[in-house]
Amino acid sequence: MNEIKKCSISGVGFTFEKVAYARLDEYLQSLKKAYTNNPDSEEILADIEARVAELILSAQSDAECVVTLPIIENIVAQLGSPEDISGEESKAA
Repeated sequence: MNEIKKCSISGVGFTFEKVAYARLDEYLQSLKKAYTNNPDSEEILADIEARVAELILSAQSDAECVVTLPIIENIVAQLGSPEDISGEESKAA
């Protein structure tokens, strides 16, 4: 039995597996941290969240109404790391 969590992303309601929600939250928090010093950070993050919502909707079939971890992992892979999105080189290198 899996726990679920209901949430809204960019105004669209979703039901997540708890592990999928935790992974998406971790990803969004890393993006928020990466854009901390950007004056347009709120707009950028809102755009990314809207894209995440679009990708979730396109990944779900009619029979599948719960967002699972593989869906979120696929979205994170599609969007890339904060460095990939911002176009900056990783500072850890």
